[in-house]
Amino acid sequence: MSYIPIILLLITLLYRAYPLLKKRRERQRELYAQSEAGLFDLLQKSCQDAEPKQLYRTFYTWLESANPELCRLGFAGISDAYPSMIDSLTKLENALSQKENNFDNKEFCTQLEVFREELLTSKDDKKSALIDGINPKN
Repeated sequence: MSYIPIILLLITLLYRAYPLLKKRRERQRELYAQSEAGLFDLLQKSCQDAEPKQLYRTFYTWLESANPELCRLGFAGISDAYPSMIDSLTKLENALSQKENNFDNKEFCTQLEVFREELLTSKDDKKSALIDGINPKN
């Protein structure tokens, strides 16, 4: 008999906590979707079947979150900073201008993974160089 009030209390607590937990989960999903990793996942999904124009928009949306300075440089600036992207960006540019219709989404997607790794690694290197410059080790 003494278990009934405890069970009712637990049911009431769960009933009241469920909407709060649901809101929190939705907020976390929204934050992830706006993060660099979430935008990159969206880019990867669009690589599967998106047309070049949609892929271009998604690419720049992700790049804006990953590295805003590089994003403002355009294809030429990206190619200068990351020579491994020259071929992929040239093919995307040709597909956008419809000079050629042989754009391979899967190849571009594979190259993006490599590009992201290089980009994030260089970003981490810059942060550690700044920290070392401010606080040099003896």
